[in-house]
Amino acid sequence: MALLYIQCDWEEALRNDDGKAWITYKVRGNKGIRSILKQMPNTENEEEPFVVSSSTDFTLHKVKSRSFVVKIRDRKFKVMAPTATYDSIHTKSISCLDVSDGGLGVSSGDDGMFVWETDNGLIRRKLDGHTGDVYSIRLLPSGIVILSSGADMRTKIWSAEDGSCPVTFTGHTAAVTHTAIVDRGRNIVTASKDGHIRLWNCAQQKNY
Repeated sequence: MALLYIQCDWEEALRNDDGKAWITYKVRGNKGIRSILKQMPNTENEEEPFVVSSSTDFTLHKVKSRSFVVKIRDRKFKVMAPTATYDSIHTKSISCLDVSDGGLGVSSGDDGMFVWETDNGLIRRKLDGHTGDVYSIRLLPSGIVILSSGADMRTKIWSAEDGSCPVTFTGHTAAVTHTAIVDRGRNIVTASKDGHIRLWNCAQQKNY
């Protein structure tokens, strides 16, 4: 798996004359490749500035004020500036998140799991129930049901409306790291560090 990480406020940082922003390319199992981006003035078109990289491993294309394409090795990534930033939901590291078309977001981090409004970042409620790190959190297609799993070997289904947890799936013998939704939420799939993938019936609350 190859991932690209970039300084979250890169757009704002590069606006300044001496502004810089970091960018890192990481392939699982290998050491990351890091570079520093810096904006250079474009006398011909101020709306499309030059952005240069301190490393020749990174090649930048289609650079605009709010987006650019970066090529590294045999991969290309399009980087876009955020349209909104919420810094009042979490105060510590965020591990996973999801959003719905209905205006809700869910996220989990070192300071807990939260349900919040995507329009303004307003926290609706905190979800308490997992005993350990949460590795996966997502909203079912209805937009009002939440699925979470984590280090406690449990997978939980929550109500986004009142924060209740009517269903907890147990059976894995190690951390549950990934989840998938099947048939609009009638079934779910969980993957665990115990080496097993399980298919669950949500209505009957059991493993097939």
